[in-house]
Amino acid sequence: MRAWLPVLLVVMSYCIPAIAQDDEAQVLFSADFEVDLCGFVTMDTEAELARVEEAENVHGGTAALEMWYFQRAVEPENMDQGIPGALAMPLTATYPELRAVSFALRSALSTPIGVSLMEGDDGPRYTGLVYSNQGDWQQYTLGLDDFQFDINGPEDPDGRLTPENISAVAFIDMGGFFRKMTEESGMFYVPDPGEQTLWLDDLEFLSKAPAAPDLEEGIVPLIDYKLPLMGAVIAGGDEVSLQVDGEPDADRPVKADYVIPEQTLFAMIHSVPPGKLVGIESLRLRLKVAKPTTLIVNLEEQGKPGDENKAAYNTTISLQPSEDLQDQTIPIAAFVLGEEHFDANGRLDLEHVRMIMIADVSAIMGQAQLEQTLWLDSLVGIRAK
Repeated sequence: MRAWLPVLLVVMSYCIPAIAQDDEAQVLFSADFEVDLCGFVTMDTEAELARVEEAENVHGGTAALEMWYFQRAVEPENMDQGIPGALAMPLTATYPELRAVSFALRSALSTPIGVSLMEGDDGPRYTGLVYSNQGDWQQYTLGLDDFQFDINGPEDPDGRLTPENISAVAFIDMGGFFRKMTEESGMFYVPDPGEQTLWLDDLEFLSKAPAAPDLEEGIVPLIDYKLPLMGAVIAGGDEVSLQVDGEPDADRPVKADYVIPEQTLFAMIHSVPPGKLVGIESLRLRLKVAKPTTLIVNLEEQGKPGDENKAAYNTTISLQPSEDLQDQTIPIAAFVLGEEHFDANGRLDLEHVRMIMIADVSAIMGQAQLEQTLWLDSLVGIRAK
């Protein structure tokens, strides 16, 4: 991924900056694909990129960008095929007032999408994660705080995402990567990879970040389970469907219907900004289930880049069906080191936690395939008083 920027910079077609009339949030730049591809190119040599005008494939206006490709992981034997399911656009201007990136996505297959902001020529990169629900157009807005530093990329001398240094934006289908990761673990059902089509429309750079949730003092927001789903990846399960009850409503929890094949897990995996959990005394998960369920909540420490020995701490909660959403409070002290893990200092270091996984282990404990419905509302941290 580090070598693609010089190639992109030769692309001369681009969309011009735009200014909105809204005083609260200026649109600093927009790409609506009404005329051309706005400078986007694909880094996947096997992919096909096009501008389309069919109504079902357009979010706003009369056109959108379409990319067809085959989902796969990057392997040593196919490095010459570029980065699977990746497209990017070099910027021809700087945007020091940039505070958020807004865009609409639709995909033929449900998949996690990484949105990367690159600094300079082959410089550090910061990535935000969203989940594209199969067949649905969804509008996403990521504030700069939603983009995390990629520790496997170049170092960042100033240690933060600097808007005026952003030189390109990229969208990458992470499905192949997570498929390979979960397949190697042997604990998740992994469907066969397939042909994928991704549609992108209404990309905007905004001068104002999304409003922070209004929470009581001492509460740290971690995950807001609303559609569209952001900052999370779904692993395992078959026939997975994400929706809300009744008419779409941003204030309603996500309803996940899924089938768990025998001896496998269904999990929501969340990225966590470094240091986000510092000072947290407990986690509070608001949810409900349709059938009796056992969940494992897992906190994973991130070591140095390339470190294979990542320490993971977990705890178990048991749930019974209920009509209303329930609050499950989980003390940090309840997390213990996983049996298959090693931690040199023997303690959970919250400042190093970069991933939270919530996994349904009922199909393993019951040794049978099962169907489940899970409603998820929010995950927050509670600071010590």
